[in-house]
Amino acid sequence: MSEGITGMQSPSFIVDIITLYMYGMPAYQITEALTKIGNYLLTPCADDSLTSSMIATGRCVTVGTRCVEKLLGTCLQEKQVECCFASKLARIINEQGRPQLGIGWGTPKNPDCRGLTPEEFQSIDFSQVDLSEYIADLNVKSQATIDAEIGLSVADDINRIRTGG
Repeated sequence: MSEGITGMQSPSFIVDIITLYMYGMPAYQITEALTKIGNYLLTPCADDSLTSSMIATGRCVTVGTRCVEKLLGTCLQEKQVECCFASKLARIINEQGRPQLGIGWGTPKNPDCRGLTPEEFQSIDFSQVDLSEYIADLNVKSQATIDAEIGLSVADDINRIRTGG
């Protein structure tokens, strides 16, 4: 555990949350999910070709706006500069972890959209990170999965009754 961390150890806390919401999944699926999440957390921001879907799905942080076209010293067109990540969880951890680590986002003209290093990630005090936005998404997805499985089960039962089997 790095100096300055209070409470629980960062990676363990994330694993506990994910395990809680994935309870009942086969071990290989949990391992696969944790590997993907680890890759997402360490993946730097996307390049300049942002898509509206990344912004719409909550994977981006706005750094600011910059002028992209000037005429006689007057800005004719501004562009919003975003740092986007591979997942909402990566965005949340970067957004809330960077201030703890003293890492900024740079400027709109020169954004710092890199991902966190493993050492930086381990130095985050996760007791100070609000994951409620991410957990709310998991709850919605979990409920949708449960609803779909119940629907399939009921359809199977009805089919068995109709066919007499």
